[in-house]
Amino acid sequence: MKWFFRNVRRFKWIFAAGLLALIGFAIFRIHSTEPTPTATAKVDRGTLEQLVSVSGTVKLTNTADLSFTQSGIVSHLFVDEGSVVIQGQILASLEQQKLDADLHDAEAYIAIQIANRDELQNGPSTAERNVTAADVAEAKNTLDRTIREQDELVRTAQRALFSTDIEAVPENKNTSATPPTLSGIYTCENEGFYSLKMYPSGSESGYAFTLSGDSTGTYPAYTNTAQAFGSCGLFIQFADDVSYGNQVWTVDVPNKRSSAYVTNLNAYELAVEKRKNAIAAAKESYEQAVLSETEKNSIPRDEAIRRADANIEQARARYEALRAEKTQRTIIAPFPGTISNVALTTGESSGTGSITLVSDKGFELSVRIPEIDITHIALGDTARIMLDARPEEILTATVGFISPVATEIDGVSYYEALLYFKATPDWLRGGFNADVDIITDSVPDVLRLPERFVGKATDGTRFVTVMNGKKTETRTIEIGFAGNDGFIEVKNLPEGFEVLAL
Repeated sequence: MKWFFRNVRRFKWIFAAGLLALIGFAIFRIHSTEPTPTATAKVDRGTLEQLVSVSGTVKLTNTADLSFTQSGIVSHLFVDEGSVVIQGQILASLEQQKLDADLHDAEAYIAIQIANRDELQNGPSTAERNVTAADVAEAKNTLDRTIREQDELVRTAQRALFSTDIEAVPENKNTSATPPTLSGIYTCENEGFYSLKMYPSGSESGYAFTLSGDSTGTYPAYTNTAQAFGSCGLFIQFADDVSYGNQVWTVDVPNKRSSAYVTNLNAYELAVEKRKNAIAAAKESYEQAVLSETEKNSIPRDEAIRRADANIEQARARYEALRAEKTQRTIIAPFPGTISNVALTTGESSGTGSITLVSDKGFELSVRIPEIDITHIALGDTARIMLDARPEEILTATVGFISPVATEIDGVSYYEALLYFKATPDWLRGGFNADVDIITDSVPDVLRLPERFVGKATDGTRFVTVMNGKKTETRTIEIGFAGNDGFIEVKNLPEGFEVLAL
């Protein structure tokens, strides 16, 4: 009978342990099925790029036969056999008088197209000093944005001033007790003062304190965690095994004894002054725009603006093509070395002549560029190189040679190009395989979003999805330059604005 009761108790414990295990597994299943948060992106500032992505192979090179990529009359030879040259030095050039005139004409054509677009956007007006409603709105947006940005800069500087090196100081200067540790970010706008009067209590540390000053209250003294006190974001943690007795500790915000106080104070005062000046300038611009507005111009149709923008891009493409042609009419040393042969004569056709450059040691990167991309590549273009042997280190190179003759592979024409490294690491070896991004166009310092976060409506307008309270909504946006590096320029969203994944 005793054996039976002993085993009944044992079975009760086993049953209880099994029940707890089932409850734990159910809680784990509930938490493991929580929904995945929606992906977001913020508008940031950066560079947009147009890239031509190819692959290539590193080769050890000692010589380079350099020739013009197009025929013409040789106008200048700057080297002879035996000349020692540096990388980037001009070796020879073709006549370019007509090409220079065409470039000036292309620049003027761009200016004409920009003026046509600006005239379209500004609308009809008989008074030269009138501004459009769009000018006033832009000035107001600039003022509002300036106020927000400058307010945040001042708040940041003030928090640094108030929160740096905050410490508790004993009223009894002879005490050997370890001071409590203060942490947190001081969030109140004004300077603060606190007095903590310790007294024995039944808390886990054996002490509690009465808080007076800018905040009041009674708190237990914790040694195993930092506890909040007051209402300005500060935390305090007392040292373990320390006798605090009836000591009184004071806390001044900011801590004017800190070595960083003067520096932080100067930074705060400078931020306040900059805020004042920046807001004053933006407000003056806004008020001037309002005063000078005498009529509201008609708003042009979206398709007319897009057509004008397309005309500008077409004019710029023509200019870039001429600029690339000008580059192709010049032979530039892709690396330092010695000229071993000059098979060109001033005043005669370039024909198949070339200049042979010999280098004691160097590397080049050989890539094949398909016909569809070759017109976008120009000598001197910068490229980013990622080698399979060391993918974590990105190298840079410049396009130093483009073959004028195509090689057909599987029915597609490819042109060989040679890229020369701007810096050669010690670990580089011939035969390494590389992934290459040649930068054919870039726009620096613009506001951008990942292109996958920007949608396109059936009418051609672009939009993003944002949170409005607990609901989502779409917002129409204006876009600018679109690179093929995964980003797109946005013109009417502020920096830091958050959008949701589509």
